[in-house]
Amino acid sequence: MIFWILISMLMSLATGYLIVSSIMFQQRTRFFDILFKISLSIGLGFGISSCSFFIYLLLFNNLGKGFMLIDIVFLAIASLFFIYKRRGRPCTFSFEVSSVTTLMPVMVKVISKLFVIMVIGIFIALILKSIMTPHGYQDATGVYNMKARFLFGGGEQWINAFHIGKWTNPSYPILLPGAVAKLWKYAGTNTTIVPIIVTMLFTFSTVGLLFSSLSFMRGKSQGILAAFLLLGSTIFIQSGVNQMADVPVGFYYLSTIILLCLKEHLSTNYCPILILAGVTAGFAAWTKNEGILFILSVLVANALLVIPIKGWKTYLNDIKYFIIGLMPILVIIIYFKSQLVPNSWLTDQGFHSMIEKITDLPRYFIVGKMFLWKVVVYNHCFLIFLPLYFVLLGWNNKRRESIAIKVTFLIFCIMLSGLFFVYILSPMDPIYQLNASLPRVLSQFLPGMIFVIFMIVNSPEESIESLRNIHGDCKA
Repeated sequence: MIFWILISMLMSLATGYLIVSSIMFQQRTRFFDILFKISLSIGLGFGISSCSFFIYLLLFNNLGKGFMLIDIVFLAIASLFFIYKRRGRPCTFSFEVSSVTTLMPVMVKVISKLFVIMVIGIFIALILKSIMTPHGYQDATGVYNMKARFLFGGGEQWINAFHIGKWTNPSYPILLPGAVAKLWKYAGTNTTIVPIIVTMLFTFSTVGLLFSSLSFMRGKSQGILAAFLLLGSTIFIQSGVNQMADVPVGFYYLSTIILLCLKEHLSTNYCPILILAGVTAGFAAWTKNEGILFILSVLVANALLVIPIKGWKTYLNDIKYFIIGLMPILVIIIYFKSQLVPNSWLTDQGFHSMIEKITDLPRYFIVGKMFLWKVVVYNHCFLIFLPLYFVLLGWNNKRRESIAIKVTFLIFCIMLSGLFFVYILSPMDPIYQLNASLPRVLSQFLPGMIFVIFMIVNSPEESIESLRNIHGDCKA
């Protein structure tokens, strides 16, 4: 059983890694580069695995071993693409590595060791928590793992997973259930080990992606501190061990944002990175419905900021590559939404009910007050650390004019505005829904928010160097 689970996971990881390495080919590799590729490949591999499993369900109607054949085909395509890129004229992926000199080598070593201890400690804690609650939180048992069990053992009736009842949220996309169900297919049994492994990999690959990307773009100390902060969020860690889709969708948000910032950070205009960003954005929409809002936010935010500065031509050229990566997953989502699932709970209430809610002014006050309060008290006022870090260390002057950073901030603003109106239109009691879901929803944004703050704020080394320069000028 374990052997076949490992085989399936290694095939998914290899497929993702070959694709990432084909786009991010480097003559010299370092620890941060390898960790970044592996972390990104885990999410990419699970996304491809879920989509390939859905294709298998449509083609073979959940019969036979067609899922293995499709996995082999995807791995072969990724291998051929990698060989083609290596044998041709590989476009070397290079970036301007942060030139900050480490002024506190001893302190950085101490923090690094503490970080490793923290990761090991949290890993052990999650293992123990998973042993005590192997089926995850109630949404995992009633929505994600339930659908995975239908996809695994439903035979030709697998489609009934989307017609059980509204309480199962049938319109939710199935990246997580699909990835889990296919691993069960390989194992031959629906063991609880599989969803635990999948969600833990998403949790730690999110941390690895945040740490590695900031380390090679902003310096090692910045990467460690950002990862420390993310691991310090108990709601983020709890969401990971609960086996729900909030951490996976947050991983894909973070991946897309990093790739968009990396495109600007590169020393050359390298468009394939935007194709990869389109893929990760598509997987976000294949994970949760909020991912569709994320895609729209990316398109709108880029239009509002890129067009006035760089013009229509640059915007359309960049978005073209983004859509190339997005389109295959978007086709799958459109087919899934239009052919297999009923309407969502939001649209089932009817047009007149939605109009009544959107024109109910007291409802805006109630939802707005609760919404802001939940943001402030999130994880025991955890978010206060982000502006506090900004105030203590200051704004990095080199990042002031970064369009990608401004786009990212606007993406978050658009998404939060969109979510606010979702709560306004909700057929359920908005107070109950805000209490039940908003902390988890905010955890989806947390990795991306930490990334963008640590991108624009001075690292400790930069702050010390700046103070020394000021002190030297005063003496002069």
